[in-house]
Amino acid sequence: MYGNTTYEVAGGPACYCSLTLRNQKFDVNLSTKYGKDFPLTEFFEKNKINMPEHSSTTDTTRFKIILNDSDRELLIQNRCEPLEFIDEKNDGIIISPVYDEISMELFEEIKASSDFIFLDPQGFLREHDSEKRISLKETKLDLNGVSAIKVNPEELWALTGANDDSALLSLQKFGIENIIFTNKQDVSLLVKDKIYS
Repeated sequence: MYGNTTYEVAGGPACYCSLTLRNQKFDVNLSTKYGKDFPLTEFFEKNKINMPEHSSTTDTTRFKIILNDSDRELLIQNRCEPLEFIDEKNDGIIISPVYDEISMELFEEIKASSDFIFLDPQGFLREHDSEKRISLKETKLDLNGVSAIKVNPEELWALTGANDDSALLSLQKFGIENIIFTNKQDVSLLVKDKIYS
């Protein structure tokens, strides 16, 4: 929702990452759950994105996003059922839950199944109030086995209790080689002891 206008679009990291990787000519195995209301199944098949049968008896996870300039308010409207592990023997995996669909046990299984793990932790950090407004909660995640991570200031705080350069460096102690830090339109990359902006 922007102003008084409401738009309905399919989105989320599963969509965006899959399409980006296919555009770069990578083979993509999309492991997600979706309901009969999901509008892009045929589009993904046409674009050769492999979607093993992950249809759900419930509708697809859905959010209402209220935009106000560069800020946004997120409200959960529907939650699909949790994911299950399928080992696709992938060269690399992007783990990017949106809201509570990946358990900690599944997270560990996925990390153990590939040598390269890219994590966008947003869905592990989210909770909602009685009015369904999403906020972030402080969360202890086992980041061992994660090769790269993308965080914004709020997610960094939820993971480390701080959101400065020392918090970024603390993520490296888990063995994370590449840290992408996004702050609205500003993007930085921390590799070893160098920050590239």
